[in-house]
Amino acid sequence: MDCQMGPSETELDNFHKDYGFQISPSLGQDQKYEALAKLYRYRHVFARDVTKIKACKGPPLKIRLHTTYI
Repeated sequence: MDCQMGPSETELDNFHKDYGFQISPSLGQDQKYEALAKLYRYRHVFARDVTKIKACKGPPLKIRLHTTYI
């Protein structure tokens, strides 16, 4: 049985306010907090400014750019 407690609704409300996620007002309270809890769990992947963006640990990708004018 998992006894870990997740963040409180107050913590999730503060997280929501700080990060500015747009969550559908049509969701019920339980669904809203379920979505916020999932986002909170993976909050390390969201950068709020460029100084928080880390380099990718994978090999560099070659991206070929092209444009087509009609």
